[in-house]
Amino acid sequence: MNSILQIIWSQKRVESKPEVRLFKSHFKSYLPKWYLAGSGPYRVDFEFHETWYYLNGFPKKKDAPNLIKCCLDALSERYGVDDSILGWEGSWKKVPTSETVGIQVRITACGG
Repeated sequence: MNSILQIIWSQKRVESKPEVRLFKSHFKSYLPKWYLAGSGPYRVDFEFHETWYYLNGFPKKKDAPNLIKCCLDALSERYGVDDSILGWEGSWKKVPTSETVGIQVRITACGG
């Protein structure tokens, strides 16, 4: 996910790219039913398990910060909270794998 927005010049507007909307929809479908208190703030840690390298050993151009932004947006939509309370603290890690790809998310109250 190297860019998340597209400009529609004819309509003079900016929106998420179709693949971003699809990613967020799929991501939300895997999130468990859970209550996230709206008070926050929250720490969010991510582990992205993915094929980060081509067969020749060169890294793929996959932008983790944009992926984080999409995940935070999806989390806020799924749990009905303002995204400003998510990600006050956190970390992310790219985990190379040739097997199962996925995202591991951990949400904790800041200071907890």
